[in-house]
Amino acid sequence: MPSNVGVYLHMLVFGLGSWIAINGIYAELPFMVNDLPEGYAIAATLGVAIQLGNVAPLLYGVLRRRYGGSLAIPTTYFIFLIGIACCILLSIFWKHTLLVGGKRSSVALIVLTGGVAMVDSTSSVVFWPFASRFPSDKVIALATGEALSSTVPGILSLIQSSGSGGVCASNGSHPLFPVPLYFVALALVLLASSLAFHSLHRISSASIVATAASCVSTT
Repeated sequence: MPSNVGVYLHMLVFGLGSWIAINGIYAELPFMVNDLPEGYAIAATLGVAIQLGNVAPLLYGVLRRRYGGSLAIPTTYFIFLIGIACCILLSIFWKHTLLVGGKRSSVALIVLTGGVAMVDSTSSVVFWPFASRFPSDKVIALATGEALSSTVPGILSLIQSSGSGGVCASNGSHPLFPVPLYFVALALVLLASSLAFHSLHRISSASIVATAASCVSTT
């Protein structure tokens, strides 16, 4: 079983996967707007897509009332699967457009943003109950990871802009690395978060088994 520090680090990396995709999209907008027909006006549309994605936690709540807590672990794996898939698809289709109402629209970006909004918002009602299986100091690590889910995309964006003389120069200039690579990096962070969760789930399951065995041996 990992040390206390190891569990803490696993929980921190697990928390990174909570809102990193949504935060990452907004952090990357300055590098994207010149290739989007809506320009900076896309931010308002993405905001609507994110709000619509908030229906997912309500749906999870309804399903949980019917199927109980057994739904939590599969849902967590599903959150990471969809998040990684959306980031990979964003790396490919982020600037693809369709003709809607006679105007070009960034449909792929809007739909995929809605997809990550659904899983990111659901993470808030799934990650915390799982973390409650661990001591309170480890739960603090989850909160730290969630806070860093906005910091990490910002750092990536700053590094990206260093190739163009700074953040203000990022719009319309040449970043250090392209938009697709940025979204692949987010997908890799989500992959690391999913692996951290898998390890934490195994640790939790082993602890439950050990506790049950101890109770049996003392009776």
